[in-house]
Amino acid sequence: RDFEGVESTGMLLSAAELGIPEAADEFGILRLPVETAPGEDVKHLLGLDDAILDLSVTPNRGDLLSMLGVAREVYALFPEATWKKDLTAFPANTMNLEWPVDFKGITLKDDGCPLYCLGLITGLKSVPSPLRTRILLTLLGMRPISAMVDATNFAMLMLGQPTHAFDADRLPSPEITVRSASDGEETRTLDGKNHSLDSGDMLITSGGLAVGIAGVMGGENSEILESTRTVFLESANFDAIRVSRTSRRLGIISEAAFRYARIVDTHIAQTALQYISSLLEEWGAAEGGYAILSASTKLPEEKSVTLTKKKLKKILLTEDMKEASAILSRLGLVEISSTSETATYSVPSWRPDISIEEDLIEEVGRIRGYNETLESRLPQALYGRGDIGHTTRLKGEIRSTLLSRGYVELVNYSFLSPSFVELLRLPAADRRARPLLLANPMSVEQSRMRTTLLPGLLRSVEQSVASGWKTAVRVFELGRVFFPLDEGGHEEIERICG
Repeated sequence: RDFEGVESTGMLLSAAELGIPEAADEFGILRLPVETAPGEDVKHLLGLDDAILDLSVTPNRGDLLSMLGVAREVYALFPEATWKKDLTAFPANTMNLEWPVDFKGITLKDDGCPLYCLGLITGLKSVPSPLRTRILLTLLGMRPISAMVDATNFAMLMLGQPTHAFDADRLPSPEITVRSASDGEETRTLDGKNHSLDSGDMLITSGGLAVGIAGVMGGENSEILESTRTVFLESANFDAIRVSRTSRRLGIISEAAFRYARIVDTHIAQTALQYISSLLEEWGAAEGGYAILSASTKLPEEKSVTLTKKKLKKILLTEDMKEASAILSRLGLVEISSTSETATYSVPSWRPDISIEEDLIEEVGRIRGYNETLESRLPQALYGRGDIGHTTRLKGEIRSTLLSRGYVELVNYSFLSPSFVELLRLPAADRRARPLLLANPMSVEQSRMRTTLLPGLLRSVEQSVASGWKTAVRVFELGRVFFPLDEGGHEEIERICG
């Protein structure tokens, strides 16, 4: 190929020219490791030929939001698989060096933080992480930033434990306190936004000042800079419900909050700090090996659940307790006692979703497979076509008729503002003027159950007109309305409105 007037059989390329701009460094042209052999396949060398699995994880399985969790699942699915006990780059040191910096301690003033661990990193260099790590993070949807940040993100993806790095020299005081926020207290997060907090939020503070919103995002006043040399590294456990509420209320959707809201294993906190320390040492980016400091309140108690042959047979139509035990064992459950009819298992810390016998049977069923059970259980008559019923058929015909005439079907919330009675000018004697009051409404504007479909339709029409819709608006809704009964309880009635 003619290149700038010179015939050439190839050219040097930058990361951007190769389509991986996130892997670029200050040298411009992409530099490969010194030990790279001539002719070696660059796609394989950089991991660009790797397969990416896009998994949809249910909210009760937060343990699957990591490579470690997925590996456990694969191990259970394939009996021929072997389990590798250690991690690549697990620390060779014993993590017991004394801290060369002054630190007063960790104080937990909020029960929403049962465990808080703190590690120390010194001699931090403002350098990028290894090329392959940067590419791997990019493939996993994360932006490479620096060795320090990349190490924390990589550990989270591998182990499922979110961590946060504080610039030790920028903390207001050499101590950490976890406490509830005060109503109206304000803090500024890493994204440069100010947030007003309430007493339901948890804060990480130093010297009385907020340096992070627990489990959600760190504070701007202690973020890692190019000049940072000493780091306090947080690895903690926070109440899932409170983190979820804070994250939603403040509109901060972070990888950490997503995991904390699905419960993080308390037993992995220190391992994550060790792993990050080892990565930074391996990359030549910092010095680690320091003892881990920790404080805890009430940690989750170890659970045990009993499986009975009787219920196993009732649900899965099998009495094979040995097979069930083998499956549960590969899932990490430990059999602690057994008889001919029962077996009791200790539940691993990373499976908070297992608490009753039916959970054990579900685990056995999904690994074992349901085909045999379903073929034995389902009557042949169920394979035939059923009758949907007169009411369902009628509603379908109504929908089809209206849709064929240009109407658009709407599905609105069943909750209304108490002002709808006044807005519709309903007389006091009208049954529709006495709506049911919700015991735990999401807001005052959604505190009443609808007695008519009209407010929802009018609101939709109003929004359509306000957004610039100028042609005819034809809408309808087929749904339920709710009325209180004099003798207690309530009545639900199907209505159509358009």
